[in-house]
Amino acid sequence: MSERTAPPKQRRRDWVIILIILLLGFLCVIIAGQWAIRFSPTWKLDTNMASNLDPNSDFLTNRPVNYIEPLDPSILTQPVWVNVFLTPGALFDTRTPAPTVSAAPITPQTTITAAVPTQTSATTTITATLPVATKTSPYIPQPTLTPTPIKSVDLRITKTDGATTYTDGSTITYTIVVSNNGPSNVTGATVSDGPKPSQITTWGWCVAPCTPTVSSATNLSTTVNIASGASVTYTVRANISPSATGTLTNSASVNAPLSYVETDSNNNSATDTDSYVPSTISVDLGITKTDGATTYTVGSTVTYTIVVSNNGPNNVTGATVSDGPKPPQITTWGWCVAPCTPTVSNATNLSTTVNIASGASVTYTVLANIDANATGNLSNTASVNAPLGYTDTNSSNNIATDPDTPVFNLDLQITKDDGVTTYIPGSSVTYTIIVSNAGPANVTGATVADTFSSSITATWTCLASTGASCTASGSGSINDIVDIPVSGSLTYTVNASIASSASGVLSNMATVTAPSGYTDTNPANNSATDNDNQSSSADLEITTHTDNSSHYVPNAVKTYTIVVANAGPSNVTGATFTNNFNPTLNANITSWTCLATGLATCTTSGGAGDIIDVVNIPAGESITYAVFATAIGTPSGDLVNTASINSTLDVDTSTDTDILFVSSGTSNGGNIGTTQDSQIDVLPSGGSLILTLSSPITIGTHPGDDLIYYEQDLGGYIAMDWIILEVSDGSNWYTIFNWGDGSPNPGTNVNVVTTPANTADCSGEADNCNIDGAFPLADYLNNNIYSGITINIDNFGIPAGTVIRYIRITAPASDVPPDGAGIDGIYVTP
Repeated sequence: MSERTAPPKQRRRDWVIILIILLLGFLCVIIAGQWAIRFSPTWKLDTNMASNLDPNSDFLTNRPVNYIEPLDPSILTQPVWVNVFLTPGALFDTRTPAPTVSAAPITPQTTITAAVPTQTSATTTITATLPVATKTSPYIPQPTLTPTPIKSVDLRITKTDGATTYTDGSTITYTIVVSNNGPSNVTGATVSDGPKPSQITTWGWCVAPCTPTVSSATNLSTTVNIASGASVTYTVRANISPSATGTLTNSASVNAPLSYVETDSNNNSATDTDSYVPSTISVDLGITKTDGATTYTVGSTVTYTIVVSNNGPNNVTGATVSDGPKPPQITTWGWCVAPCTPTVSNATNLSTTVNIASGASVTYTVLANIDANATGNLSNTASVNAPLGYTDTNSSNNIATDPDTPVFNLDLQITKDDGVTTYIPGSSVTYTIIVSNAGPANVTGATVADTFSSSITATWTCLASTGASCTASGSGSINDIVDIPVSGSLTYTVNASIASSASGVLSNMATVTAPSGYTDTNPANNSATDNDNQSSSADLEITTHTDNSSHYVPNAVKTYTIVVANAGPSNVTGATFTNNFNPTLNANITSWTCLATGLATCTTSGGAGDIIDVVNIPAGESITYAVFATAIGTPSGDLVNTASINSTLDVDTSTDTDILFVSSGTSNGGNIGTTQDSQIDVLPSGGSLILTLSSPITIGTHPGDDLIYYEQDLGGYIAMDWIILEVSDGSNWYTIFNWGDGSPNPGTNVNVVTTPANTADCSGEADNCNIDGAFPLADYLNNNIYSGITINIDNFGIPAGTVIRYIRITAPASDVPPDGAGIDGIYVTP
């Protein structure tokens, strides 16, 4: 440390030491004779004590103390300036001490006599008699000394609370940083903060990072070791007195140990000064929030408990409490001051004010509905803030957040029923499958499955409620990916056709499965099974039983077509088919054949006489019999043919009845009919009459008209009923006349219809229209009783050589009025 920078007290000490040394040395030079001894001082300078004369003096700092040694003779040479203090003629003993050391004690016998005569003139005479001293001087060798290096450091300290003001009743935090700018490391530096200012009641400190305990009035006072270039940070936290006023000044310092040289003492102290800002009211408001869980259930509700407390020291009026904003997972919520049950009906956030006494608290209950489609973590934050005019001394506890992770719970349910307990092979059933979600979470991507057995052929449709979705329709087994909101449902309608070969219990199960990530809280209702026991049934029908005629002629051959069908639903095996005539007639079956198609079978393919045949008819198939019969002898009554099919599952019977028809004529033709206006038949609307010609007509071999259809002459005109005439060779029917279709009838004498003189226009061929008798109608009978319509069969495109055996007369069902038709007669021309 230079003179400029050394403290005044230290500089004065150095000068005193130097003056003492100079005086002692000067005295030794003066009084020493031929023999002199140098005495070392009994002290030395501390290594950290600077000397203005010679700061690095080895003698001043490192010489051993309290020893005696001979004086180096070289220093006995008297300097010139010494003579000033000597009397002329004075003698000096310049003898060199003996190099040997004697153990005998030194007995000095030196006598100094100084006479000072009275001064009588300008010349003064001094006479000094110096007796020779006899002495033995010991030799003490000088020790070898090693200088101790000086350790220098530059310690520095800073202090701040980050503010320029303070408030009574508050808490402030100082940050003290002690650093060593080197160049040496330092061990045992002293750090202090104090004395405690009067505004501070209690404080505490610790080495950062830390949170001090503010519980005592003891000042910070400690030692520290700091490497060169390093630093140590202290945190000092202090409670301010509620009655504090005035400027708050707080100083901290650092000092190096005695064995170090502090190269810059200007930065060894630091002071933080804050001006006083009066507070209004100090409080410490705190808030906590929890729903008591770490997870939330999607689609359910959560209940939060919010506790707002006032840790004092003062009461608070009008503190603001809020909970929000509403998290996206929450649809609606509500709150109230506990104990209570909130109304959960809106999306408004909790926002209110509250008055809380010091040391008291208020509890809020918040009830929230969670969206059934919610995803992600649910985080909800509540806060409390002091009103204007208050100071919250601890803002770290003014916010509370409750985090929850999602849990997707739901209850998927399924039912299935076809409404029956039995089934019939070959029939069909309708299953109704209902899938619903009891929640609480909506579900996306659930699977509905129904695998049908090989005996079922199914088509299905799906109807979804609002918000739900499914595949609209399909066929075969169901494997559908669906979405169902809470309280939503899906309805599957399955039309199942059961194979005719099905047997045993018909069992069918449908299931619904939640997708990955969802938990079905009740898996017991995730499947539904419908069981039906077998119950066979069949509908056997004789669908066709006809000879295409309502009349019979003795000795004429009748051809019957009989079709036996199984409308199902079950197959029929071992049924018995019979066919015969009533016994009152002498009629028999000359021959018959059986034609079975598909999987149906007849026991006998054909034969003669009454039929008794065992057949198998699967559902949906049939067997056709062709029966040829003849009524012989003298007929009496109707010709009745009876057919029946009989099995354990069903029975059906059918009859065909023909009435006796009498015809007359010659071998080359004749009249089919009797006396004047004696109708051979009256057909109801929709009825028909088939006549068998005793003399068949061969197409292409009979020139001119072939038939004359008679209606009675009503006095110059005839009344035409609505009829259709057809002829047949036994296999095909050909239309040869149609009165009532509104079109001309080619090949007849009424192919052009004129307006009758005394009736309405008949061009429309209306039912019961009167044709004028002046029209050229054929009359092959006497007295013109019958007027006839001539028909040339060759003109209707019938293949040449076709043998016409039958005539069919039909009264259409649509005639107006529905009065049928009266048939008077038909004449076959020669």
